[in-house]
Amino acid sequence: MRVGLCLRSLAVLLTLGGTIVVVVSCRERPASGDLVQGAYVWQRVWTPAVSEAVSNAPPDLTRLVVLAAQVGWSDTRPVPVRIALDYAALKVAGRPIGLALRVTGRPEPLAADSPEVATLCALARAIVADARSQALNVAEVQVDYDCPERRLGEYAGWITRLRAAVQPVPVRITVLPSWLPHRQCRELLRRVDGCVLQVHWLHNTAGEPQLFDLEDARAAVTALARLGVTFDVALPTYAYVAARDEAGRALGVSAEGPLPNWPRSARLERIRVEPAAVAALVREWLAQRPPNLVGILWYRLPVAGDFLNWAPATFARVRHGETPAGRALTVLDSHEAALVDVAVTNAGDDDVAVSSLDVAVDLGTNRLAAADGVGGFAAQRVGPAEVRFAPAGDAVKLQVLRPGERRVVGWVRHE
Repeated sequence: MRVGLCLRSLAVLLTLGGTIVVVVSCRERPASGDLVQGAYVWQRVWTPAVSEAVSNAPPDLTRLVVLAAQVGWSDTRPVPVRIALDYAALKVAGRPIGLALRVTGRPEPLAADSPEVATLCALARAIVADARSQALNVAEVQVDYDCPERRLGEYAGWITRLRAAVQPVPVRITVLPSWLPHRQCRELLRRVDGCVLQVHWLHNTAGEPQLFDLEDARAAVTALARLGVTFDVALPTYAYVAARDEAGRALGVSAEGPLPNWPRSARLERIRVEPAAVAALVREWLAQRPPNLVGILWYRLPVAGDFLNWAPATFARVRHGETPAGRALTVLDSHEAALVDVAVTNAGDDDVAVSSLDVAVDLGTNRLAAADGVGGFAAQRVGPAEVRFAPAGDAVKLQVLRPGERRVVGWVRHE
């Protein structure tokens, strides 16, 4: 939204000569209150768990943006791949749908009148036509293009052609914070119907990999708000697994699906977006935000079995600006008169890292006869009636205890 004249605040002054001087302040009043919220469904394969998550998406998510197609490149030729969407699940979800077109970076220029752009336009028309043939409410086509900063002007050229190809469906684009200082970015934003500011990406800060920085996100939102366009912010809910070799060199990362076939000697690390940091930002925006920040798009919708994403309970708390927390409780289950299973349950609403568990069992007046750990835990006797269970080695390094989950860590026998 571009405004030529802002009359939020107006003062009229009379000079001695009778000349009327109008002083206009263009300072927008901050907005507050609820934000429109939606979520991405970015899976390339729709398993039954994905379909179930879409069918039962939280009712306060007013829209879903689904990855509908992606385009890679073979030399200079586009290689389109359509995603087999579960249209039945999307119908059950019963809300407006955005269709995301993911385009990877192309080393060579991409001219607006090129056959390659014609292919992109045809693909965009096809995903819209197919969704509409299934009676879905297509709210937008969202283009996610890996555009180098120096070629934003080129992007403005071909996105104009794609927008014309799918009219009257709105076209929005993903925007990176690094684009915002460039003059070509302003022209690009004038060619589309809106944008989504992505404030999450894997990068190094002081030598440590991270996905999200609170201060960087605040700064990016402020910078985009100054450009006068309406926008959403894409906030992260996921984690990465990063692999390094024995010398500390990076082997790769994985953010979804089965882990790659890294060497057994690889050192693995789970790099997580902390819910507390994201919740703090949501609280701020509910209280005060730029008026042209209209919503949040969460990347991505929680799906059962996706251990690299927040649990639904965590996701629900953060959407309301609340800080979740895991709460590990020890549970003792007697199977025989003197045999007890030792388990831990997560009674909180955020994950508990299994590697952080240290479970102490005090048998009181009973004496410890024997104990052993299971599932990557080892038992250590610390007294006549006391034993501790702690992780042994790296077997549980990446594992988490989800809200509501229970895990047996060992057993004790007493006398």
